[in-house]
Amino acid sequence: MHRFLFRLSMLMALTILVLTGCKDNRATVERLEAKRDHVKAMLVERASADEDVSSYVARMEQAGTHFKRGEVAQGEAIMDAVTRDLEAGRGNMARAPENGEFGPPRRVTIEGYDEAQGAMEPFISRDGRLLLFNSQHRGGTPPDLHYAERVDDLTFRYRGPVDRANSDAVDGAPSMDRGNRLYFISPRDYGKTLATIYSARFNGGAIDPPRLVDGDVAPGKPGMLNMDAEISADGRTLYYCVNEWNTDHNLPRTSDIQVARLSGGRFETLANSAAIFHAVNSKDLEYAPALSADERELFFTRARFTFSGGKLSLAQTSIMVARRNASGQPFGKPRPITSITGFVEGPTITPDGDKVYFHRRDGDRFHLYMVARR
Repeated sequence: MHRFLFRLSMLMALTILVLTGCKDNRATVERLEAKRDHVKAMLVERASADEDVSSYVARMEQAGTHFKRGEVAQGEAIMDAVTRDLEAGRGNMARAPENGEFGPPRRVTIEGYDEAQGAMEPFISRDGRLLLFNSQHRGGTPPDLHYAERVDDLTFRYRGPVDRANSDAVDGAPSMDRGNRLYFISPRDYGKTLATIYSARFNGGAIDPPRLVDGDVAPGKPGMLNMDAEISADGRTLYYCVNEWNTDHNLPRTSDIQVARLSGGRFETLANSAAIFHAVNSKDLEYAPALSADERELFFTRARFTFSGGKLSLAQTSIMVARRNASGQPFGKPRPITSITGFVEGPTITPDGDKVYFHRRDGDRFHLYMVARR
């Protein structure tokens, strides 16, 4: 709380920055000051309830920078977005004990792995013994798939790259069913197939020659692709993302989660897929789905973007969780795991449902972290 109040004191300087940006228009100044004061009041309310509001404060500081430069429209757009997000989340205030369901993040060690490669997109095997993950982009080297064996909750022993899985393109976002069939994402033949989801039998650190999954899950249109997917524990249901890519900024323009069921060797999108994720998908980006063993809990990443100076950039990412009473039913309204902060993505849930692993950016490297239910 003291750290928050210190940062909030810096935010007070926004008054001066606003005046700097639009000193000739008093009505504009008064409007922006009223919005600022409203945001500040909500931030104090959230912080008093022990919620981490650092990401909101950072976005307000970004707005202040725009005001200082005289970029009033950009600054006000960010402030309005923060206001909407804070007001939309007020309903979570009444569920403060639930928001404290998970403890603080703890960093994961992969013994024998070169951390300079980075570690992302973790997946815990359905028996809890293995950690699958991918490295990060390193210069001109794309991510590869790797695996490690569990020592304890925070320690894994590196076993090496997944043999026969990696290519000259990106290979990542692994998941696996109880029968050890591995699913992962790779654009290795996207130019020919417009498809990216591969699967193969995993055995002893190697896979059979991977094949594209059959069905209708691939959009089949240039500029659209599946960026993430997770297979259910029983291997019958595929939860996947459909993304439209913004080639001007090399970032996704849209991303939503959908679901398909295996039938006759093909994954066919369910007719009620949109209804199942009606409360989950939004104008923001939803991706990296991860399902509990009973498919009643959905963990995923939500990302928000800002547009400034002609450049689109990520403003905030959150690890979200949504629940439902039974598989096949629509998920309820998701909420963030508030103990997870920073630039975070790619959750996975352990077979017992007690621990969530994810990756977080630390400087220019991604590392794996874990939070446990209290």
